[in-house]
Amino acid sequence: MVISDMDELTIAATILGILVSGTSLLTGFVGYLAWQRSKTRKEYAAERDFNHLKRNYESLTVNVEGLWRQTEEFHRDAQRQLDRIELRLSDGNTNAGE
Repeated sequence: MVISDMDELTIAATILGILVSGTSLLTGFVGYLAWQRSKTRKEYAAERDFNHLKRNYESLTVNVEGLWRQTEEFHRDAQRQLDRIELRLSDGNTNAGE
């Protein structure tokens, strides 16, 4: 069987088309893998950031509760001191009238 110049060009074009298609498929697959990797990294980063925010919120909650307890204790102490002062003043007024 004799292959003419036209047949050789057709075969060469077909082989070239197959190679280009294969390269395109390989490039698409590699691109998909890169996209998937990037997506996984972003999901991990988002989860990590969320957990940081959650821990910070919990820490702030504990600190605010501690400050609130200290404020209440300070208020109770101040009230006791005011009650003592009031008692002394009222005792002084009672004794002064006698």
